[in-house]
Amino acid sequence: MKKEIPTLPFNSSQGIIMLAASIYSVALSFIVQEYVSSPAVNSLVNNISVAVSVAFALAIGSFVDQHGAWRILFSPPCFLE
Repeated sequence: MKKEIPTLPFNSSQGIIMLAASIYSVALSFIVQEYVSSPAVNSLVNNISVAVSVAFALAIGSFVDQHGAWRILFSPPCFLE
């Protein structure tokens, strides 16, 4: 019988990431609105932030596919050397 892989570390990290992304989005809006009172600039900054997040998510997804999620999760930061 195949051993079940526990998914709690992945699910909990995804939940924390989603919470942090929401807090970041709200904080970024407040910070931009504090310094620049233009809704257009606020929207532009938020859209650029989302585009950068998507680009990094695609790059990180490719990295995880190449090296394995468990190896990345439980290895020291220098595991690629």
